[in-house]
Amino acid sequence: MRRTLLLFVLASLSGLALAQPYGNEWINYSRPYWKFRITTEGLFRIDSTALANAGFPLSSVDARTIQVFGREKQVPLYVQGEDDGVLNATDFIEFYANKNDGWKDSLLWDDPVHQNTPYWSLINDTLNYFITYDAAPQTSRAYPYSNTNFVAYNPRYWFWYEGRLNTNNRYYRGQRNNVQMSDAFYSEAEGYFFNQELFNDGSNPPQYQQDIQMMCT
Repeated sequence: MRRTLLLFVLASLSGLALAQPYGNEWINYSRPYWKFRITTEGLFRIDSTALANAGFPLSSVDARTIQVFGREKQVPLYVQGEDDGVLNATDFIEFYANKNDGWKDSLLWDDPVHQNTPYWSLINDTLNYFITYDAAPQTSRAYPYSNTNFVAYNPRYWFWYEGRLNTNNRYYRGQRNNVQMSDAFYSEAEGYFFNQELFNDGSNPPQYQQDIQMMCT
């Protein structure tokens, strides 16, 4: 009876393990992918010449099926000249992308709430993006928008502004036990943070890692 109950519990747990997402569900293994690296946040353009030099089959791929993936999801693209289905010599794709930050690092801490900042990775600032074609039923696109009818809108005299300054010039070991040891996980207060020695007046440094949100008028 005990053996039967144990087998039932193990089978139930294995089913849960198979059902959980692993982060690779976006991959279509029947399609090729071209990898490129992003190390800074901003707007990026890839023209048809760069794609051709990388071996992308422009002549046989419908431009309306081109896709870019990053952070396990599809990135909205603006594709110049995709209406005819062909990326010509003057055509290109544009998209907004981010470098790597602490979006995955929380798994390294003993408790995710102990992560000192989600905006800075302890491992690498480089994030891999992938370009492919026809990998999903629907492509994600960004389209140009223009509206000069300013009279139809009432002006606002305030806006929300969020600023952030990451000071990552010193590494702190975090909490340790009574013999100054810890396990393989990052512990509370461990990671890169500010260096108080930078403040020559001896004052307590502000918590730069936190977002500063203010209403400007």
